[in-house]
Amino acid sequence: MTQETAQLDRFGGWKARSYEATGAFRLQRDDRWWLVTPEGHAFISWGMNHVMPMMLTGEYNREHWGAEFGSVDPADPRFRQGFQARVESDLRELGMNTLGTHSPVEYYDPIRVPFVHNVRFADICHYMEPVEPGMRLGNREEDFWDVFAPEFEQHCDRTARELVEPVAASEYLLGYSMADCPVFTDLDAAARGNNVYGAIRDGVPTWPRRLRNLGDDAPGKAVYVETVRRLHRDDIAGFNAAYGTEFESFARLQTATGWRPAVDQNNAAELRDNHDFLLQVVDRYYATAVAAIRRYDRTHLILGNKLNGNTTVPDEIVLLAGRHMDLIFYQFYGRYAEQADTIDKYAELTGKPIFNG
Repeated sequence: MTQETAQLDRFGGWKARSYEATGAFRLQRDDRWWLVTPEGHAFISWGMNHVMPMMLTGEYNREHWGAEFGSVDPADPRFRQGFQARVESDLRELGMNTLGTHSPVEYYDPIRVPFVHNVRFADICHYMEPVEPGMRLGNREEDFWDVFAPEFEQHCDRTARELVEPVAASEYLLGYSMADCPVFTDLDAAARGNNVYGAIRDGVPTWPRRLRNLGDDAPGKAVYVETVRRLHRDDIAGFNAAYGTEFESFARLQTATGWRPAVDQNNAAELRDNHDFLLQVVDRYYATAVAAIRRYDRTHLILGNKLNGNTTVPDEIVLLAGRHMDLIFYQFYGRYAEQADTIDKYAELTGKPIFNG
């Protein structure tokens, strides 16, 4: 044991700074915000994301790792043993102490390093496209759930029971992440020839566009209609003038399906309406997802969605994350000087600690 490791508890916590030990990772505000290990010591999480077997089984590297592990099949015990040994070696040599999000914990059983566990209630991550095959399948119309419907609550409960309950007793669990830079706004959803991740993609749906085009039996459609009725002061003529429609009443809007699949970015009233409705959707989404997690784990931290600091996340969306989550989970590709203003704003808006994922 080196002098450095002797100063750390078995979770990697700094023994020189102690707080109440609760048996689970938690937050503590002192001279600054700290993560605290189950043994009650200050912890700085420095981790590695995407620690996934598939990363070592691509066409470009499977021959190399197959030779080293004795197999290219992740289900083969030889591959699993070799992969785990390599991950442990990489963490040690890089001085890292956490398995970050997108690292399937079931592949590391029993796990002996703090980890973030991903529980995704909606497949609306920024990198997903509504095409096959595999992990890029997402951001389809149906992936933007009617969060006001009982089916969404049932879906969240099933997801939490499947993914939260098995790890809830783990003392190495740091907390739960959700979607990776979710598609919320029209900017998030826009088609791009390139973006900050270097990916080309077609445009994808958004929650306002999806739910406002549903039918009379959709709870989300009813919430949308009540939203625009309020914003347009119960004046259907004013609504029609703003949208170029000819609805006889808001009741007729309630029954209209597929009436407006696109958004006019020059229509200020439409942008306002969609923004107001989106905030209601995200609030319900967060409340339902967090309640589902808490039914199966009342102890560990909820990180929530990873916000995309490289785009303009509306302040109201950040505030909703602060209302429902234990901290503000974000990513930003860039040096500290480039992101300092963004994370300072997040902290000032919410009063919550900031976690770079």
